[in-house]
This record gives sequence, structure tokens and C-alpha cells, in this order.
Amino acid sequence: MNKIDISIAQLSFTQKLDLMEMLWADMAGNEKKLESPAWHGEILNERETALNAGKETVSSWEAAKERIKKNISIRGKFEKSSLDMLITLASRA
Repeated sequence: MNKIDISIAQLSFTQKLDLMEMLWADMAGNEKKLESPAWHGEILNERETALNAGKETVSSWEAAKERIKKNISIRGKFEKSSLDMLITLASRA
């Protein structure tokens, strides 16, 4: 495999999002090759236990997206379309 030598710092924010989306699409297309680390399962088990014990609640994806938009402290630094792009990428996970 050839090494790609680029300076990410020189890319625009939009170019970085495009690159991230291309990487995500490629990785998602090979998801059978991806293994989650053991700690992912541990956290999921902890959250399920907390949910079953009534210590946690669930939200719809729409409500969660609105909460994320309101809680991002650097929201003002991004264009609305850029924030929507980040949420779209997160929803593909």
C-alpha cells in the first residue's frame, strides 16, 4: 500500500469533512473487517444495565440531534451546513 503524504492542516474545513466522509464510506463498506475494541462492549453493557435500572433514559434521534446542536460550545464557529454534515456522519455510525 502506498503512503499518502498530505498536510491535513492545509485543507479547508469543507475538504476535511469531504475526506472524513470518504474514509467513513470506505470503512463502512468493509465493516466485516472492522472489530470493535472490547471496551465498546463493556460500555454498552454498562449503559444497558443503567437503562434497565432506570438510571438512564432514551431519546429519539431527532431529539438527540437537537440536544447536540444546542450543546456544542463551538457551534458558532461552524456554518449550519457543516454542523448538519457532522450530525449526518454521526447518524451513519
